Amino acid sequence: MLLWIQAVVGAPPRWHELSAAYAFEAYAHDFAKEYTTADERHRRSELFHDRLAAIMRHNADPAFTWKRGINHLTDRFPHELRSLHGLDRSLLHSDRIADPAKSASASPTWDPTKNPTEIDWRKKGVLTPVKNQGACGSCWTFASVETLESRWAQKTGELQELSEQFVLDCVANPRQCGGTGGCMGGTAKLVYDGIRSLDGIPSEWTYPYSSGSGAKGTCHGTPLAP
Repeated sequence: MLLWIQAVVGAPPRWHELSAAYAFEAYAHDFAKEYTTADERHRRSELFHDRLAAIMRHNADPAFTWKRGINHLTDRFPHELRSLHGLDRSLLHSDRIADPAKSASASPTWDPTKNPTEIDWRKKGVLTPVKNQGACGSCWTFASVETLESRWAQKTGELQELSEQFVLDCVANPRQCGGTGGCMGGTAKLVYDGIRSLDGIPSEWTYPYSSGSGAKGTCHGTPLAP
């Protein structure tokens, strides 16, 4: 068995620094990739170059207003990426059944014609840095918690990082809405209802993320201090 090891992490190029000349060897070095066999390395290399070509085509197309880049997932196969999805849409029906008063035909409470043509929230100081959920299907917690972070910043002017791990560990999913809870998925409604019932959510620095390996922890953050 051949072990390929890239021990030193480099500085990956950002989207505007990418070119077709960016080699797989550079990618493996920049993201400290380890491959157990030469065959795996070859398959990952082919996948990476296909993705890089697609990224370059996208970024060169003026029809797109957003750009694509590379990250530690660029050499992952589709089934590996699916395992990180923390929302099972086939289970969302349980949420609707649990709340029969919810109506999909309800009229909106806002006038969409009054919306601005664009908003760049990065310029408004209400976004925390990009995070990495690791091997845990916790996107439902990250998306919901970061929405709370931004809403709090809009309301108070204070941008704080809140704890996704607290949600993973302490918010139950008894009806299996969008998943089975923890690293196996849930919904934004579960997050918001759960945080309300738990009287709030701690900061990231007091309850840090620890589920990057793929397993949630044990709830140890309740009751919250008044």
